[in-house]
Amino acid sequence: MNRRSSQPLASWLLAVVGFLIVYGSLFPFHFSTAGVDSLGDLFGQLGWARSTPSDIASNLLLYLPLGACLGWLLAGTLGGLLAVCGAVILGALLSTGIELAQVLETRRVASLTDVASNVTGTFLGALLAMVLRLAQQSFRNSWLSRLLSQPAALCLLVLWVGYRLAPFRINLEPASWLASVEAVLLGGWNPDWAILGFMVPWLVSFEAVSAIKGDRQSMQACLTFAGLTLAGILVVSGEPLSQWEAAGVVAALLLTWLLQRMPPSLRAFALSLPLMLLVLSVGLSPLDFVTDRDAFALIPFGESLLQYRSVQVVDMFHKCFLYGGLVWLLARSGLRVMHATLVSAALVLGVEVLQVWLPGKTPDITDPLLVVTAGGLIALFDPMGRTGKGLFR
Repeated sequence: MNRRSSQPLASWLLAVVGFLIVYGSLFPFHFSTAGVDSLGDLFGQLGWARSTPSDIASNLLLYLPLGACLGWLLAGTLGGLLAVCGAVILGALLSTGIELAQVLETRRVASLTDVASNVTGTFLGALLAMVLRLAQQSFRNSWLSRLLSQPAALCLLVLWVGYRLAPFRINLEPASWLASVEAVLLGGWNPDWAILGFMVPWLVSFEAVSAIKGDRQSMQACLTFAGLTLAGILVVSGEPLSQWEAAGVVAALLLTWLLQRMPPSLRAFALSLPLMLLVLSVGLSPLDFVTDRDAFALIPFGESLLQYRSVQVVDMFHKCFLYGGLVWLLARSGLRVMHATLVSAALVLGVEVLQVWLPGKTPDITDPLLVVTAGGLIALFDPMGRTGKGLFR
């Protein structure tokens, strides 16, 4: 996909991302002007509040695609450096405006700390877009060019690591690390289906590593990635290692070694099937259907935005990984990105519709929208979107 044909897609994505930011930041739109008589009063109520790692990660994740789309659009007319600066300025204006509006929203907490996190996310997204544009112009035989040549695979790895390291409670006690590892190695072994919930995502992650490194060099890279991520779980997440995840990693490594003998397109299709089953399992578990149906909400993010922020971050990392991974694998197997997105969105929409008969679920349009957004980002930034297999030629 050339730059001119990518502009409309980037514009549409910018509109979608901008809408989601405004909607997600101001929901449920209960405004009150009590105690605010002027614009100066609004600015006076903005302060530097303390923030948690989950809040920071959430803001970065929310504004990073905004910066990427802005940087991509502005680069064509302003050039690289000015495009990044322009994206940061626009992101700062949007974030400041939203924080001022949150002063009036009775269920929101406005702070300059959020503005700083949002601007940082915008900057990182714009910088990433610029690096990708430069990489398209002159790919060289270096580790950086190989890394940037597969942006969708790289994003999947970041999402998986983010999901496993959330909620980012740092643990610097070596004794607890050793106790966790000992529990995994010496604990009683009771086989359980829970291992599949870890094995399948790790298989997708290793496929992403293979896409970046190439099949011949991928196994060592997969071992390194697995080791660093498991170590990160001990140190960064503050959670103990799971016996099921350790077993899932080992099983995924063995299966990856066997699957390396298959052509990449066939391997991607084979991996998409268990990932589809995992999406069904996560969405429909525990299969306790009832006759009294719930309502299907057409308002996205309605229920999730009322949850604690750390819960949102973990859930969003997981869903973005699952849905983005499914679109990526189907496109990698040979489908156009548009078709891969439609298949994935149809599957996820079917799950949401069935959830109306499942107690404790919140069936709405949110997850299908996440699939469509993931497909759009892959079509815009990934090489599959610029080749015959992509959404646009």
